[in-house]
Amino acid sequence: MLCENCKQKDATVSFSEVKNHTKIEHRLCEDCAQNYSPYIAAPAFSHSLQSILGQFLEAVVAKAEQEESKIKCEHCGISYHEFRKQGRLGCEHDYDSFAESLGKLVHNLQGSDQHTGKKPHVFAESEKKRVILAALQEQLQIAVAAERYEEAAKIRDQIRATERQHHGV
Repeated sequence: MLCENCKQKDATVSFSEVKNHTKIEHRLCEDCAQNYSPYIAAPAFSHSLQSILGQFLEAVVAKAEQEESKIKCEHCGISYHEFRKQGRLGCEHDYDSFAESLGKLVHNLQGSDQHTGKKPHVFAESEKKRVILAALQEQLQIAVAAERYEEAAKIRDQIRATERQHHGV
């Protein structure tokens, strides 16, 4: 849309004016807008989106660091912020003092707050069989309690077969 005054440049300033109880819409280029009224200044928005986001993130980080500095261990006096800078805790009580923050940190670093680790293949198979046996034992107890003896006998046979397989017999 062209400036309604000079009709040469793009209209970048839009404003409304009320005269005699009538609202008038104006669309002018920056030069014509400044000539129209001394109260219409050139846009002061000269910052890039990158600099605005950078300032915002700096403020967020500063606020987080300020909050981290408030959390301190009663025994050694180290703050969570100091721990984050040094990479070391001050004493064994820090685990309790910083429990919530450490949990979040470990979860962010490891993707989980539960250690799963790696097991040798033999142990993994053994654990799998142990879980199967526990499930079968539970099914056996339920079948016996419900007086379903034929089903219980089949489950008993499954347990024996799994145990023989487990012990290599």
